[in-house]
Amino acid sequence: MSLRPLARRIALVAVVVAGLAAIGCTSDSDAEDEATAAATETSTATTNATTATTATEVTPAIEVEGAWARATPGNPDENSAAYALIHNRQQVADHLVGVSTVENIARSVETHTTMMEGDTMKMVEVDGWDIPAGGTLELKRGGDHVMFIGLDHQLVPGETFTLVFEFEQAGTVELLVEVKDAPEASMGGGAMGTATAMPGGGMSGQ
Repeated sequence: MSLRPLARRIALVAVVVAGLAAIGCTSDSDAEDEATAAATETSTATTNATTATTATEVTPAIEVEGAWARATPGNPDENSAAYALIHNRQQVADHLVGVSTVENIARSVETHTTMMEGDTMKMVEVDGWDIPAGGTLELKRGGDHVMFIGLDHQLVPGETFTLVFEFEQAGTVELLVEVKDAPEASMGGGAMGTATAMPGGGMSGQ
């Protein structure tokens, strides 16, 4: 038997085996490339989504800090007041048009300001307040404040309730108000602490 045909057969088999091995390597390489590409696309998509979320984060139009309300001694039909710092983060002026409480703790909730007439301090009900663009409104004792007329229960230190501000531009803003002590300002309905409530004029406690 001649060795030449046998050698040719062996060479042919070697070529086929090498070809199959090459195909297998190519397939594995392609799969790895595809997996790497998919992972890269996923990573890129996640990064883009995170960037988009960060870019769309918007500063609140109105921010309120330090909100608190004066505690009351527990007399019938008491009044109280609330104070805070209101920051207008908008590029336009805004106007506070309404105030209320979620819990309906008082017969009425009003916006008041303080003025002096001679030696008499008057707390006058007003139609809200203007806050300039980028400006701050301070609600404080002896100045602008939110007034609670005819509370339905005693306000005790540590108690909280929800105050709702309504703005022309920013819409509704809800905030949690904490009750704190202010003994020198306490008053009952009809009795004068710093003053007595009179809607539209006259004296009111704050």
